[in-house]
Amino acid sequence: MNGNYGGSSHTMSYTRNDSAFVVLQNCLQNTLDIYNIEQPKWVRSMDLSFMNSLCGKQTSCFYGSDTLLCITSGSILFSTFENDFQTLSILNDNESMKGKRFITTESFDTYEEIHLTRDSILLFPVYYGNYKKRCNQPITATYNLRNGEIGFADINYPNVLCGTDYGLLDRIEHYYFDETILYAFHALPEIWKYNIQTSTLQRYNCKSTFHTDSILPITFKRTPKNKDLLFDHFMHSARYERLVYDKYKKCYYRFFVLQMSHKNEQGLFNTYKDRRMSLMVLDENFNLIGETLLPKNCLAIFFAVASKQGLFVNNGPLTKAKENGWNILKINFTVH
Repeated sequence: MNGNYGGSSHTMSYTRNDSAFVVLQNCLQNTLDIYNIEQPKWVRSMDLSFMNSLCGKQTSCFYGSDTLLCITSGSILFSTFENDFQTLSILNDNESMKGKRFITTESFDTYEEIHLTRDSILLFPVYYGNYKKRCNQPITATYNLRNGEIGFADINYPNVLCGTDYGLLDRIEHYYFDETILYAFHALPEIWKYNIQTSTLQRYNCKSTFHTDSILPITFKRTPKNKDLLFDHFMHSARYERLVYDKYKKCYYRFFVLQMSHKNEQGLFNTYKDRRMSLMVLDENFNLIGETLLPKNCLAIFFAVASKQGLFVNNGPLTKAKENGWNILKINFTVH
């Protein structure tokens, strides 16, 4: 299968029938390609040519209840894997959606999941742009696909992310488990557990053993002229990334990017290739029960998925996808 997957952030991984899969956006063929990590082989290519070109557009995929959801160009598409994609809703044509200008379907990425409930309620993140506008504002919105009504979950942004600008570290990951939403922060070690039915919130401090210095906000104003400073801050700061639940071992995996100095011991400038990441293992009560450094090739986590066989992550970039796949790291351990 020929494809251009280099640098693509539009990836999604999931477990189905106890096997691990990854979905990638193919810019050359205008498809979403599904790859079985464990066999390994390409298993399906899903045509999206009717949506025009995907390249240059934000296309995000999410898996839930044995259904693949795809958001692209303001449309929600869904497939049961055996069928082609069908259009579920056109968000940008919805009048109530247009009225909420801070909500944009072009902002979804693979760190922030969406979720479709059995009652046809779509849960998704809310964006406000300027960090000062987040104060006392909800994190999660609800969209009723049957009547087009928009509502909000009764949980607001953390105060620390409202009064301070962490630059590119201000992301919040959203994960959905039955009636629970988990919020994981890039700039904070905390994980929040929110019960949708009871509107109750629990907070857990899940700090990495490699998190020895404070994660600092930016000290300059975010402007187009300061984009290099913004990226430099992101490049060298520590941060938390990607939370994965392992239903087989009843634990969570969380990735931590270690802080990186501008120069190494030899006085040479560090680059992204010098960045190191660790893998944290948390029990179901979010207690840290183990942590280890990942190999140096794991510069960024494009996909991470847990199956019966273990945890699978990419061991390097996705720029050279071939018929036989990529260099994939399999991690296995015993939870006591």
